[in-house]
Amino acid sequence: MFRQCLYFGKNRSQKPEPAFFDYIANNISGFNKQESLVVGDSLTSDILGAATYGLDSVWFNPQHQPNASSTQPTYEIDQLLDLEAIVS
Repeated sequence: MFRQCLYFGKNRSQKPEPAFFDYIANNISGFNKQESLVVGDSLTSDILGAATYGLDSVWFNPQHQPNASSTQPTYEIDQLLDLEAIVS
């Protein structure tokens, strides 16, 4: 399902900074924006960062919080198992 996953706790840069996503793109062999997906629970870092970088995103929102921001995820899920339908 996933060819490569990267996780960073303390990285040189942080989301939503483009430098964070540049680092990711440069460390995944054959990185392609059209075939990439950012999954996150934060609209202000994960989803905004993905949108700014031109990537599709999945907002993991298990508590069904309202989105009061102008940031719109490509997808929204409340269970991680729902990712399978998105990526298949």
